[in-house]
This record gives sequence, C-alpha cells and structure tokens, in this order.
Amino acid sequence: MTSLTQSQYSAREQPIAANESRLYSIDAIIRQYRFAIPGFQRLYAWGKKEWNDLIGDLRETTEQNKSLFLGMAVIGKDRNGKYLIIDGQQRLTTIALLLHARNDPEFSPQATQKAHEAFIRPQETDASYFFKLLFEKNAEEPKTYSQRLMREAVEHFRANANDLAIKHIREGTIIVYCAEDVQKGTSLYERVNLRGLDVAKIEIVKNRLFDIAGRKVPEPERTGLESEITNAFKSIYEKLNPLAGCKTPVNPDTFLNAHWILYAQAQPKTTDFKKLPDYALSSANFNSL
Repeated sequence: MTSLTQSQYSAREQPIAANESRLYSIDAIIRQYRFAIPGFQRLYAWGKKEWNDLIGDLRETTEQNKSLFLGMAVIGKDRNGKYLIIDGQQRLTTIALLLHARNDPEFSPQATQKAHEAFIRPQETDASYFFKLLFEKNAEEPKTYSQRLMREAVEHFRANANDLAIKHIREGTIIVYCAEDVQKGTSLYERVNLRGLDVAKIEIVKNRLFDIAGRKVPEPERTGLESEITNAFKSIYEKLNPLAGCKTPVNPDTFLNAHWILYAQAQPKTTDFKKLPDYALSSANFNSL
C-alpha cells in the first residue's frame, strides 16, 4: 500500500477498492461513506465496560495530544455495490452515539443530514430507532434490549463524557480494509480475531459457514446459500434480543452450547467450532445448525 499522510487519506474522494486498506479519520468516514450492518451481524451489544474504555482512551489521547487509533474495520461490497461492515460495527455505532451525546451538529435534531445520509445504518430491527434517537427531539421508547443499550449509551456519555471534544473524537483514526466480497471479509475477520481469547463461538460458526460457501459452492447456488446463512443468523440474533425490560439477555454462545449438546449429545469445545466440518453445508446438516 502506498504510504500517505492522514490528511491525504482524508482528502481522497475516490471510494476504497477491493483488497485495499486505507487509514481514515472518523471525520473522513462520516463525510465519505455510508456503511450498512448486514443482518447476519450481532445487534448492538456494547455496555458500560466498553463505553468507559472508550472514554478513558479518548481522555488519555487528549492529554497526549494524539489522535485515538480505533483499530481496523473490515468491509465488503454486496452485489448491489453497498458497503457492508463485517468487523467494526460496534465501535462505529458507538462513535455515532457518542457524537450525538456530545451535541455534534451533524448528529442532532438540527442536522441537515438525516437517516438516509448517516454514515452507519444498523440492521433493520434497530435502524428506525437508531435514527430517531439521533435526529429527533423526542425519541421513542426502546422496544428491545439492543435499543435500550443504544439509549443508555447516550445517557452514559452525557453523564460521563462532557469533557471530550467533538473535534478530538472526529480526529480518531481507523484502518478500513475492503474485502472482495463478504466471504473473504469474514475469513479475514476470523484470522485476525481468533488470536484473541474472547471471540464468540457463534461468530466462529458463522464465519466458517460463509467461508465454506465461498470456497465450495459455485454460483448461482452460492448466492442463495449466503442469503440462507444471513437469514438464519438474522433470525437467531433477533430471537435472542429480548424486550427492553430484560435484565439478563441470553448470551448467543449459551444458546449455541445448548444447541450443540442437543444435536451432538456432548459438551462442545472451542476447537469443535474452529474445525466445523465441510459437511455442515449439506442440505441435511445445514438446517440443524
């Protein structure tokens, strides 16, 4: 990749190409991109620990007079040319909520941009609520747990992050890598994140299914199978997203463990999910996953 300064990255207008990575400021992403969170991704799940970590990191970098580096985001284009976020949706959604809480003019009811122009769009389950929270004076009450977390994030930031400058938040940087397609993006996500200890097992299974579909199934069957995988995980995440009043939502990995025991008649190990066999995509086995 050609070495460019941050200001040069921010100034480039041509969209990022497949297999390319660029360093962007948050401000540049807000102005240049419209990212959609696909249905197979988890709904908003960050809580106080993650919010406080972000606040602490922003305070530390403010004192050091440095921009906050937010890691890497992985995106891919769908068949309609829309940018989908494969990794990084929790961070970018939280940045939007933080900017709203800090009264950023572009994330307030007075903003000239509205929902269809916002730089990030959650899954359809939460999109309407998210945009009303950002752009309307009287946002509706949350109906689901993920929506409640969005509202609580705003309240938490208003109570605990009043010292953070909007300019400093927007100066934060993130590396964006654009994969050729969703399958290659999920494979990269798996390679990068499986080195950590806290990767959700259900994410391992999901990414493995996309990987196998991309490598083993030819078109046009591949398109239909990827849609089936997307719809299956969309349904799982929606069903595991309880009403707003729930205090202890079901952890997706708890659900997966119970499902595994039911069908395999054995306690699962992490290696079981990392080595998901290729026969899982046969018509007989896929529907039982």
